[in-house]
Amino acid sequence: MPPSSRERLLDAAVDLLQRQGFHGTGLNELLARSGAPRGSLYHYFPGGKEQICAEAIARAGGQVASAVAHLLRAKPSVAEAVDALAGLLAAGLEASDFERGCPVATTALEVSAHSDPLRAAADASFESWLAPLRERLEAAGFPGEQAAQRADLVIAALEGALLLARARRDAGVLRGVGRLLRPLLQPTEA
Repeated sequence: MPPSSRERLLDAAVDLLQRQGFHGTGLNELLARSGAPRGSLYHYFPGGKEQICAEAIARAGGQVASAVAHLLRAKPSVAEAVDALAGLLAAGLEASDFERGCPVATTALEVSAHSDPLRAAADASFESWLAPLRERLEAAGFPGEQAAQRADLVIAALEGALLLARARRDAGVLRGVGRLLRPLLQPTEA
């Protein structure tokens, strides 16, 4: 079954937010990229651009959350899962020829101070990545506060590395950060 107009609009919004951010994304371009009829935009998203972008952030955030959860289950340690996540982000950036960054971070930087729905969508997305990291770090032996701080560090470091990699057009910085985080994610023996 082909994707609905709603799904095509959301997919196009995720792609455009990754490539050019909220302010660079226009509704006409969104419609052209999705191939959806004009009337479907306001039918499915009566709140307009802000609503579709908030839902696109939630969608993209959910995709990353799924990848994080999968890697945390598949890898024997948090350190290996985070290193693999860095590699996955690097490969995605390279595959897009450095055009597609993180739509959650890009949009949060642009408009979170001015749009509560977009800020809330970004915050919820980040939390969906942080929660399983915190849980796995606690299970690995980190006390609650340390687990939370290290999870924050992981996401902050990976998002910053993604930004640097995109600006430098060199995904090596992402892979390097993944390796550098490894020792910080292994609890010390008491």
